Amino acid sequence: MARIQLEFDRMPSTLLGFVRAGLGRKRGLARGGAIPAMHARLGGFRPDPRHVRRYAALCGDQAETRLPLAYPHVLAAPLHLALMTHADFPLRLPGLVHVANRVRRYRAISLTEALDLDVRVDGHREVGQGLEFDLQTRVLGADGELIWESDSTMLARNGARRSGKASFTQPDLGGYEELAGWAVPGSIGRRYGWLAGDINPIHLNATLARLFGFPRAIAHGMWSFARCAGQLLGQQPADAVELDVVFKRPLLLPGEAVLLRKPDEPWVAFVLADPAREQRYLSGRLDLL
Repeated sequence: MARIQLEFDRMPSTLLGFVRAGLGRKRGLARGGAIPAMHARLGGFRPDPRHVRRYAALCGDQAETRLPLAYPHVLAAPLHLALMTHADFPLRLPGLVHVANRVRRYRAISLTEALDLDVRVDGHREVGQGLEFDLQTRVLGADGELIWESDSTMLARNGARRSGKASFTQPDLGGYEELAGWAVPGSIGRRYGWLAGDINPIHLNATLARLFGFPRAIAHGMWSFARCAGQLLGQQPADAVELDVVFKRPLLLPGEAVLLRKPDEPWVAFVLADPAREQRYLSGRLDLL
């Protein structure tokens, strides 16, 4: 089957994307079938510096002249939505779970430069809880230079019970030191959701979240990712980095979280946990490239 190519000359509408996600009917993945190769692209896009600074303030980053580490994920979100709500994408967006994310930044990205955004998905793998696929995002400079990339692993629970990709092993917290602690307000899901264009009802309020099986609203995984990144890179500034996380448990809102790190490795291992260190919200590592 030929690759499905989506070319945009302007950013697609997030609002229309969410309408399609909520109302669209999907056939599901046929037995023996695969998620088709799909590609969405937008060239020459310039971020809005005011939006970048609002995002940085919400995520604890000190953006002045460059994009925060995880911000290109927000830039590309309308392309993610356009691809996953396309008629040929077989899975429904509601119910997909973001289980892991790896970001690589090869150099700092200026607030003022024009960027080419490229999003792809191609196939899937069966795992114990269903199936996983990787949403790949690439950001290129004006000369075609790859300057940022991300692999977002998404899980669709469908009852499959085959073994697959090994799960992340939760590290022993011996030797970890507390780097920061945060009181996370109940409004963070709404504030980040509207800012990032991710208005999934599980993040908005407790009433809506209970409809999906959560006792309260939960924080966005990519807000937690960005909050950790801002704190870690504030302690260890670097332009070329890789940040790799696995999302373990939802952070219920309002809530409290502590960022723990273990810096005596070739990389920095870190965990976002509750103050008692009993619930781990995410685990990851920071590498300098």
